[in-house]
Amino acid sequence: MLKQRVITAVLLLLVLLPALFASMTWPFTALTLLFVAAGAWEWVRLNGGGGVLAVASALLLALACGAAWVSGWVDSAPGGLWLGATGLWVLGGALALKAGPAGWGLVHPMLRCAVGLVVLWLAWLAMCAARARGLNFIVSVFSLVWISDIAAYFGGRAWGRRKLAPSISPGKSWEGVWSGMVVVLLVGGLWVLADRHWKVDSPSLYSVIFSGLGVLGMMLMTVFLTLAAGSKPSTLLSEKQAATLIRKIRKSGLDAQLTADFIRSHAPPDFRDDYLAMWDVFVEDALPTLRSDLDYALHDALALLRRECNVSAGA
Repeated sequence: MLKQRVITAVLLLLVLLPALFASMTWPFTALTLLFVAAGAWEWVRLNGGGGVLAVASALLLALACGAAWVSGWVDSAPGGLWLGATGLWVLGGALALKAGPAGWGLVHPMLRCAVGLVVLWLAWLAMCAARARGLNFIVSVFSLVWISDIAAYFGGRAWGRRKLAPSISPGKSWEGVWSGMVVVLLVGGLWVLADRHWKVDSPSLYSVIFSGLGVLGMMLMTVFLTLAAGSKPSTLLSEKQAATLIRKIRKSGLDAQLTADFIRSHAPPDFRDDYLAMWDVFVEDALPTLRSDLDYALHDALALLRRECNVSAGA
């Protein structure tokens, strides 16, 4: 079983990695679309569907993915969609735990097929949205799945005693869960340190989770930077607005003192010194990149703003 898993993972990586690390996102989007279409075909076959229905389902899912792609949802899907997907996953998981494998067989085959297609579509859209957010981010998402699965597998084999969910997966144990959690926390902590140490195109999932108030800090830095650039203060920038801001800084400069005066005048006394120190460090580290004429395509400057400020592709 382990040998088959390793061989399958290696073969998939050989196909996936070139698309994942491509400079543009469309190779990854297209390749994963093919993967989920194949998954739809297999899902329908597993649920008793014939060859014609399986092919039709694969084509239908591919069309749904294509429609989402054309609509721009691969970069920024509506927020309500993820809220609904979370609700579906929690509710479906609770029902699956209660009913077990025997209960799944009582569901009408067409409904089983439809649920699978929806889940595959949502999974594909989530992968594409993660890739659009940044390479570092999606690699950290994949690593979370890989690391937790591997650690849980070996931890469960070594120490597994208490069953986790015997109604749906008798081999899983609580010891495997704790093993996966511990290893993920260790790797996540190291990844956060790496994010802060090296220049990455986007914060990792671990940084997003561990930072706690990180989003608030990024919003605050966005206000500071827009003030210093002489623009309207904002807590959120789109990619286009961020690029415009960089060009303005390169043309007209950055008045760091203006933001420092703003902090002294408006920041709560208990946080004033910390905000000033944070702003001074940002200016020292970021200004060479923001003003660099060598970065004519703005790749480095945009990566810096995605990492330090609140920049959204869908804003």
